[in-house]
Amino acid sequence: MNDKFQFEVLQNNKYFFIEPKKGTTLLEAAINQGQLLEYKCKKGTCGKCTIKVEKGSECLEKPTTQEQKKLGANLNSDYRLAGQSIITCD
Repeated sequence: MNDKFQFEVLQNNKYFFIEPKKGTTLLEAAINQGQLLEYKCKKGTCGKCTIKVEKGSECLEKPTTQEQKKLGANLNSDYRLAGQSIITCD
């Protein structure tokens, strides 16, 4: 069993477990680890990379203004844009 910290995120009723890489976005880390998160623009501007962070939100930078506008009230339900969520922990 791997007891190293991992983000647990939900997208389209599928769970993904992503190891943190400080300074990268959740999307970059997921892609580098072969995780098949859905995305389109890689920048979090189109909204395709919307995820729900089930575990690890304390290791992400605060949402950007653009992310706040795109997600609106969903931010309060732990939704984030993987392409804009920058990891702050290793």
